[in-house]
Order: sequence, then structure tokens, then C-alpha cells
Amino acid sequence: MTLPDTPRRAILGALGSGMVALTGGCLRRVRSLTGWNSAQQVQLRIKTVPDDADPYALQLARTVADWFRTAGIDTGVVPMSEQELHRQTLLGNDFDLFVMRLPPRFRDPDGLYTLLHSRFAEDPGWQNPFGYANIDVDEFLETQRRTNGTRRREALRRLQMTVTRTQPFTLLTVPDDIRAVRTTNYTNWRAANLSSPLGYLLLERASSVDEEDGTLRVAVTDRRATMNLNPLSVEFRRTGALTGLLYDPLGYVFENRLTPWLAETWEFSETNPPTARVTLRDGVSWHDGEPLTADDVAFTYRLLADTTLNSRGDEESAPFPSPRYRGRSSLVADGEVIDDTTVEVQFDDVTPSVARRAFTIPILPKHIWQDRTDPASLAGINVGSVTDVLVTNNIPPVGSGPLKFVRNTPERRSFSNGSTTTSYIGGRTDQWSP
Repeated sequence: MTLPDTPRRAILGALGSGMVALTGGCLRRVRSLTGWNSAQQVQLRIKTVPDDADPYALQLARTVADWFRTAGIDTGVVPMSEQELHRQTLLGNDFDLFVMRLPPRFRDPDGLYTLLHSRFAEDPGWQNPFGYANIDVDEFLETQRRTNGTRRREALRRLQMTVTRTQPFTLLTVPDDIRAVRTTNYTNWRAANLSSPLGYLLLERASSVDEEDGTLRVAVTDRRATMNLNPLSVEFRRTGALTGLLYDPLGYVFENRLTPWLAETWEFSETNPPTARVTLRDGVSWHDGEPLTADDVAFTYRLLADTTLNSRGDEESAPFPSPRYRGRSSLVADGEVIDDTTVEVQFDDVTPSVARRAFTIPILPKHIWQDRTDPASLAGINVGSVTDVLVTNNIPPVGSGPLKFVRNTPERRSFSNGSTTTSYIGGRTDQWSP
């Protein structure tokens, strides 16, 4: 049944807590909650990707549909491209149910802050796309940001218990990633996590391969990763492995430890909230030859907090933050440039152990991105607060990472070794061609 005056997602919230037993009694509870007594058929549509994009997701969507049909609900599965699925669900908030993979960034406990906190219920991207609001969850999420040790572990334990009970989303499975590799040119594949940029840097060229023949060729079934190289585009990024090789962060998590990358060092103050003084490595430059400075770091944090940079000059206008990296950028209150290689990062009310997550954001070149803060338009039609920062395909990209963009052809994107950053972890890159 289609409820004329009641959002269908409100019904799903009532059904979600009793998914194992979707009976007539549960449906009567829904009608009682909504004050609606008609026996008209309920209709739900589950959006997901097609079989050639993710066979697990489509199979699971069909299984979930069977569960709802058993409960007497008219349920259909609507496959669509992953790009369109992201647009409709994460940007347009247009769904009853959807089945897709969670990005790997939610492996960190603080990653749940933007996924579930009610303050993000109206934001696009993976910022609480469920419209979930729970006072207890908000409190636990805020506590885990402000505390350490036993208090933080207890807050996270209670958070997990509450989320398990209320079920804003349901984890259905952990799918396998199946890849085929040739071991004749490159080795160390088993040690490389190819969902992470660092995974590719750990590959080792075989001694039998000449340096001139050392191109690493990667075949992918999803062309979105190379047709758009904007690290801030929600609908084109799943893991961000490629853009992570084009743009360096201040630090990378390597072997479960945050390791300085663009940064030489960082030192936290004893104040509350904390402040960190970050010193960059000497001699780092962008792929176009411009020097990378502390001004780029401070600019990146400002841009992610407001992709308009208040370009309209209206002090009353609300900021429009980047949907990607929202959780990590929200840790930062401000960034002050001390000199070319030193920036002082001021944080909100969080502990230093949580604040360090902000150092894993990719740093963007100010001289390229500062000209993209005007409102975007499509065929002359203004689309509101969305700026070119979020919609540009960013080709050619200008980064500082180990890969440098070389050329763009309809079937191939070619990259070459763009920096010496790989020496920091003992890896290497030669040429890379997806």
C-alpha cells in the first residue's frame, strides 16, 4: 500500500526492529503508529546495482525483497548503475531501501560519527543517509570523540548495543573481492591491500623486468574511477585508491599506525581543545612544479568545511561542506599558516587520538581549486549551493602523490611516477596504466 500522507521510510523504521517476524500484528502496529487504517497494499522498492557491477548486492537485494513479500508487502528490486544509485540515494535522498557496500572509511569507530549522528541527517553523501535520529547515539558518538581509554571503550560499547537494537541499517554480509594478477612483472601481491593507495606502492617489480618495461597495467570493470578524478565526487568514488595515489595526505595509516607522509612531524598541545603544529617535508612540489606549502594545507581544510568559501560574500549564508571527508574535516576548527612549511591546526572538542584522523585528508593545491568555488551550472541552469569543487571531473589532475597524470584517451588513462614519496615506506612505482 502506498501511504498518501506518511513517508514510507517512517514505516520502514517501525518494521526494521522486527524484521525477523514481519507479521500482520507488526503491520497493525505500523497503522497504529501512523493513524492510518486502510488495508491498501504497501509497496516498497529496493535500489541496488546490477549483477555485472556487484553480483552480491543484487542477490542480497532479491533476498531482502523475498523477506518483505513474505510479510505481505509488494516489494520490487530496481537495479541501476552505481553512479546513478549514489546520485539517487546519497545525493537525492530518494529511496525506500537500498543495498550497497559501505566504504572502507567506516572501519574507524569515529567514522560512525557522520554516518549516524542526527546533525548530519540533512547532509548529502554518506552523512547519515538514513535520516536516523537517536539522542543516546548522539551522546555516545560525542563522548567517544572527547574521551580516551576505558571511558571511550564504554561509550563505543554502548553505541554498538544501541545501533544493534535500533537498526538504522543492517549489515548483510562481507563480500569477497576477487582479483586476477600476473606475477611475472610484479610481485608481493598477497601483502598488498589494493583497496588502499598504499597497496599499490608495496608491489615490487620483478628483477627480470627492465625499467623501461615496468608499466603496471590494471584492468577495471568500473570506468567511473578513471573518467572522473575528483577526490570529492561522491558518485564516482568507492574506495578512493586511485585519487589517493594522485593526492597526498599529511599522514597515512600504515600497519595500524598513523605515519607522517607530507608532514615531517606534528606536535599536539596540552590545551583543550587541542592544537597541532604540523611541519611539512622540505622540497615537496605539485605535479605542475608549484611548491606545496602550508597555505595549501590550511586552504584544504577551509575548502572542505565550505566548498563555496563564501564566494557570494553573504555572511548569513550557511556553509556547504564537502560530502566526502565530512567526518574528518569536521574535527578541524581552523588552520593558521605560520610559515611556508608550518601550519597550526586548531581542533574542536576532541582528543588528540581522534583529531589525528584529520591528517588523512588529501591535500589539494590552492592555486587550482580556489577558482572552482563559484556555483555550478548545467546548460546555464544554476543548481544552488553546489560548486564546481564537487562536480568538476578534475582532468587533468594536479596532485603531489606518487602517481602523476600523463594522458587521457577514451579507453585508457596513463600515469607515471610523480614523486619520491614511496621511499617513505619502502615501496616503488614506475608507470601505472588503468
